[in-house]
Amino acid sequence: MVADLAVVLDHAGESATDRLARLDERAGGAWSTDARVVAGSAADVADLVESWHPGRLRRRAAAPRRPA
Repeated sequence: MVADLAVVLDHAGESATDRLARLDERAGGAWSTDARVVAGSAADVADLVESWHPGRLRRRAAAPRRPA
């Protein structure tokens, strides 16, 4: 599958949307591109891509974080 996406990521979808709004404000208007703009968490983006072709996207388990 090939997709052309512009992705604004954050831990939660709402904060990614807020981040995109701040970027738009600094740019003086809505950012435009011929790619689809998606704002959300990595899981939100994965869910979107999977919705295009259900069952064809395999998710890898996240590696455990090491203590700092």
